[in-house]
Amino acid sequence: MQTLLVAGFNMKQQIIHFIDNEIQNHHDGKESGILLKLNGIDEKDVIQKLYEASQAGVKITLIVRGVCTLLPGITGVSENIKVYRIVDMFLEHARIYRFENAGNELIYLSSADMMNRNLNRRIEVGFPIDDEDLKKEINQIIAFQLEDNTKKREITSEGKNILIPDLVNPKRAQKAIYEWIKNKNSL
Repeated sequence: MQTLLVAGFNMKQQIIHFIDNEIQNHHDGKESGILLKLNGIDEKDVIQKLYEASQAGVKITLIVRGVCTLLPGITGVSENIKVYRIVDMFLEHARIYRFENAGNELIYLSSADMMNRNLNRRIEVGFPIDDEDLKKEINQIIAFQLEDNTKKREITSEGKNILIPDLVNPKRAQKAIYEWIKNKNSL
């Protein structure tokens, strides 16, 4: 229980603490930033805290496959938040919480989305990734997803999904991840 995030006990409070820490790091001129990869986000307290972080200048990236009630790119509210959606051939359920933490990156993997039901009415667990090699692998997977220009959509401040494909140099995250893992395992 010292290192786990457990919904119904400490998860929501700890996530809010991590966001507050990124706000303080930004104010102190230290590395700051948040990336959340989720299936959904609708939990009002977390969204409010992410808006607060955006207003403080913290850069936030969300990769949300499904429900997203947070609106990015609103001047004075969420202009430092980018939200992307990737839906492709494989159904993904990875939940990754990444906080820059003044250069001492924190990464948690979890069963919980940032949904009211997950954080307030269920037992869900998140666990930290301490191994640097595993952090590199997780960050590589995130990089593949952020580079996707075939299936990735950007969510606008109006809640619209915008796809701007690159037909000259297409990059498809799920295929890139599959090939990367296949090549790693064949070595």
